[in-house]
Amino acid sequence: MSQPVTRDQPNLITHFDQTDLERVKEMIHRFEEGQGDNLTFLQWGIDSGPFIYDFYNDGRVLYLRVDQTRDYMSTNPTKTEYVCRAIELAESDDLYKVELSDCRNYPTDQRIPMVSFPKENL
Repeated sequence: MSQPVTRDQPNLITHFDQTDLERVKEMIHRFEEGQGDNLTFLQWGIDSGPFIYDFYNDGRVLYLRVDQTRDYMSTNPTKTEYVCRAIELAESDDLYKVELSDCRNYPTDQRIPMVSFPKENL
C-alpha cells in the first residue's frame, strides 16, 4: 500500500489512488458526523470524454450530479441528479465502491454505485 500524498486540490478526485480514497473516507466520516463537504470526481472513459460527478452534502442529505453534457462523445448528453440520505464504502476482492442508498425516487434498499477504487491502484 502506497503512502498518501498531498495534493493542491484535495477536493478534486482524479487519480483514484490511496490519497483519493483517504479523502473519500474523510468525506464519509464528515457526513456521519453531520458535517457538510464537497468533492468533484473526474474519471476518464476509455473511448469518451471525462465522467464528471459533482458531489456535496450538508451533513444530512447527499447530492450527486452526474454531468454527461461535457462529454462530446456521449450519446445521451444529460445531467442526472441523485438526492440520498446514506452512503457507504463497500469492499470486494478487487475494489472499493462508494455507494449511495435511501435515494429519492428509488427503493430505500437500492444501492446506487457512485465510483470505484481498484485495489491495484492503491
